[in-house]
Amino acid sequence: LMQFPSDLVSVVALTQQALAGLPVDADPQMKARRLESFLRDSTEFRYSLQQSINDRSVDPLEDFLANRKSGHCEYFAAAATLLLRAA
Repeated sequence: LMQFPSDLVSVVALTQQALAGLPVDADPQMKARRLESFLRDSTEFRYSLQQSINDRSVDPLEDFLANRKSGHCEYFAAAATLLLRAA
């Protein structure tokens, strides 16, 4: 359950972007807080109940994180899980 899908390269890049500036050996709790803040406080992401999936060939979470940046609580929770695993 802790494995990270190897084909979600853009999620790894986004995680590195969100953690930029933290020491490499930063406390895991510090990383978790930073990732939480990244999703919650960033002006990039917004909560919405209106969903529109344009390309079903793209992983829905990757699409949420990289393209749409708009979704409901399940997207935010699953995205946080992926970002934490990638960290």
